[in-house]
Amino acid sequence: MRDFIKLILAIVSILEIFVIIYLINKITNTTGYFIIFQNEPNLNVEENEDLLPKFGLKFIKSNNSILMYELMPNSSQYFDGYVVKLNMTKVKINSDGFRDVEHSIEKLSNVKRIVIIGDSNEFGWGVELEDSYPKVLERLLNINCNGSFEVISMAVPGYDLWQKLEILKIKGLKYNPDLIILGLGLDDLENSSLLLEKYKEVDKEIDKMNISEVRKKIIKTNKHLEIMKEEDEKVMKLSTQETLSLLSELKNLKRFLEKNTTIVLWDRIFTYPNFDYALREIAESEGWYFFASFEKCNGEFYDTGNIKNILNPQDPHPSKLGHKLLANILFCNIKKHLSIC
Repeated sequence: MRDFIKLILAIVSILEIFVIIYLINKITNTTGYFIIFQNEPNLNVEENEDLLPKFGLKFIKSNNSILMYELMPNSSQYFDGYVVKLNMTKVKINSDGFRDVEHSIEKLSNVKRIVIIGDSNEFGWGVELEDSYPKVLERLLNINCNGSFEVISMAVPGYDLWQKLEILKIKGLKYNPDLIILGLGLDDLENSSLLLEKYKEVDKEIDKMNISEVRKKIIKTNKHLEIMKEEDEKVMKLSTQETLSLLSELKNLKRFLEKNTTIVLWDRIFTYPNFDYALREIAESEGWYFFASFEKCNGEFYDTGNIKNILNPQDPHPSKLGHKLLANILFCNIKKHLSIC
């Protein structure tokens, strides 16, 4: 079971990075899809197009060198996956560039505001917005706690640690949140800008081949997959001290925060022990909180080995049921440990 969980986690990490690859390659042509063939490299794509996802997400190139790309503000489109075809979902991006409803910058006096920073897991990859765990959490808080709660989801698929912290600084803090939840995972330690150089090198060689564009895409994807597996292995071999060093950027957040802002480091998909030890140590040293979805709260925990919790064996992002479970666990921890509820 442990090995199976590690496999699922590695796939999740790989999917996150493939989103980055896709976005960079498509930054001037913002729609489309890419394909991964792990077990069927000789599959005839032209004869199996109905099996492939075709509706991609719209992005724009960012003027911010750290972010590299952002979601296209005020856009609306349908999405059916990248690696494998998923149920069709509607994706509407607000004026600030996030998959959420519109939020005023000014916070009402009776409202407790929570900002959630994350990637495709917080974004609600493969599920409707109202079924994503940030929105489910918002409903749980308003039903079960005193006062009015507003949860703002500022998740962008593929973002690593540095991109998440940058989006928090330049966009998240202006909403004056009472609570900031940072959704973190294994792929946060894989620097997107550095990895991009490796992809470019292999892509140049593949572009020289006298084959169809579809075949080029398949070969590029498989080559990128090899790179990702190597990077995953490197990250999972990091010691606690090495992991702490990479996560040290988190500590710089205090320079930008109001004194009464509460921080939660939220490991919503179990990664590997040293990562969790490092997050827990940082949270304790900074007076923050560390919550993990794999730790039981009121008897519930998130099990990546349960097929009902994921979208598809080839795309193990949380399913609608998985998002509901994540929201329940997060709500349980908030109610148990924080005075906000």
